[in-house]
Amino acid sequence: MHVVVEATHSKVKKKRIAVGLDIAAMAISVQGRRREAKDHAGDDDYVWCDTDGEVIKDFREGFNNLIKAAGVETDTQCKKLAIYSLRHYYISHRIRHGVDAYRLAKATGTSPDMIQRFYDHVETPDMTDELTKYKG
Repeated sequence: MHVVVEATHSKVKKKRIAVGLDIAAMAISVQGRRREAKDHAGDDDYVWCDTDGEVIKDFREGFNNLIKAAGVETDTQCKKLAIYSLRHYYISHRIRHGVDAYRLAKATGTSPDMIQRFYDHVETPDMTDELTKYKG
C-alpha cells in the first residue's frame, strides 16, 4: 500500500510516498463498506469519523481510549504510551525483519543517522547470524 504524504503534513516539510503493510489497506476499505451500508459514506465524507459522520479531530483521544480499553496504557518501563509509539514499533519491527536503515529512513521521512542513533539497540537477523556462526 502506498500513501502520498504531502509536504504540508510532513514534519520535515517534504512530499514523500509512505509505504505501509497491506493489512493497513483493510482499514481504508472501511469507507467502501460504509458506502454500501449507506452509513455516511459519500464521496466527500470522511473515512475516520464518529457514528454521526463527524470527522475525528483528535486521534490522541481515540488512541488513549483504545490502549486503556486494551489494558496497555504503559510500556515495559511504565511510561505512558503515545501515538508516536506506533511509529517506534513500526521502525523497530521492520529492523528486526531485516529492513536496512536507509530504506526505513526514506519510508518514514527521517535520516539513516537518526534511525541508527535511536534504534541501534534493536537486534537484526543478520547480526544474530553473524555473531553465532562458527568457522572452525
